[in-house]
Amino acid sequence: VIVLGTNSFAPGKDIIALRADTPALAIRLQQGSSLTLSARGSANAVYCPAGSLTAEGPGSLTASSEEYPALWVQKDIALEGGLKAGLSSDSQAVYSASGGIAVDSASLTACSRDAAIFAEGASTGGACPGTSVVLRNSEVSLDTRQGYDAVWAAQGGILVEDTVLTTKANKSADMEGYSLYSYGDITIRGNKTDIKTDDGTGISADGRILIEGGRVNTSSTDVALLGWDGVQVTGGTVKAHSAQNSAILARDGAFCATGAQTSVTATSDAEPAENKAVIRNFRDGGIHLGADVTAVSTKGGRPFEGVMKDKSTGITFGEGVSVLGASVETEDGKSYLVSADGRPLTGTAAACLHSWGAPAWNWAADHSSAAAVFTCAKDASHTVEVKATVDSAKRGNDTVYTASAMFGG
Repeated sequence: VIVLGTNSFAPGKDIIALRADTPALAIRLQQGSSLTLSARGSANAVYCPAGSLTAEGPGSLTASSEEYPALWVQKDIALEGGLKAGLSSDSQAVYSASGGIAVDSASLTACSRDAAIFAEGASTGGACPGTSVVLRNSEVSLDTRQGYDAVWAAQGGILVEDTVLTTKANKSADMEGYSLYSYGDITIRGNKTDIKTDDGTGISADGRILIEGGRVNTSSTDVALLGWDGVQVTGGTVKAHSAQNSAILARDGAFCATGAQTSVTATSDAEPAENKAVIRNFRDGGIHLGADVTAVSTKGGRPFEGVMKDKSTGITFGEGVSVLGASVETEDGKSYLVSADGRPLTGTAAACLHSWGAPAWNWAADHSSAAAVFTCAKDASHTVEVKATVDSAKRGNDTVYTASAMFGG
């Protein structure tokens, strides 16, 4: 279907606006063209029961439906090539029965009373074969506040790359209001990626959550970031907030943050309780802090809680990283931070990949002793004082004092 100019189709109730019983349907919109497809009752705006759908080109596609998905496709769906798509439905906005869904170099706005993007299959082909949902180099805005999930994907997982994604999902923690949910992994990467979510049950993967770059700002009623097989952050800036639970939770795998350019801030408003630390894992893998990670419990709960199946230490630090004034205590298989007086650390804890500059020197009045004070360039409140060794030597009528201190190896 080649689209020129302005076009609109609104058939009667229960009649499909556009049906293609073919192995593939391509809708190619020319520059400045538009196609509006409106379905009422038990009908789809676009129905492809046997094949795939590609909608592409620098035009506008608007599709709406009531009881059935706006786009219902048996195999793969691709929205690409500069397309501007606006979809709405009382069911799903975009539905693939056995394939994947890709939004590539396009703009998509979708509103639904079920899931906005729903992929039951695992094949988008192209550069990401076998991935259920790919959002790449696009602008995507999804509203399911009156429905359920913004994006739902099968075992193939979800990839968000160089994409601006905004989601508003159902805020009830009991209504499966996920912004991103997959049976597989969820991968987020690309310097242009900017994700903002507001939902009930966050970003959740039955596999792993892998954040490699970009900006992720997610606010949820329940857990904001949940990876059953772990949560790994190796780049980018992550802000995760939960109103009622842990902000970040890894169940059967580890929470791991690494990288000099990585920053994670997690905040929880949950009342202090067992198994509600701001950042925690549940069964095995523990917590590894190899980057700047700040955990804030606004109600005074534990910032971190790590678990190893063999009951070894469940919180570890990368080289150059520490929570100043705190150490790790392990009790009954759970590791947590304690302050210098041995009490459990509560409220806020900041693990910092310190950047130490040249020290300031503090000398005794008689030069018999000295200390080197190192200050972190990232946070001036992070200071370490190291006692120095002082040597003296006569040089004529003068005495020369030399102080040396060892810090950081």
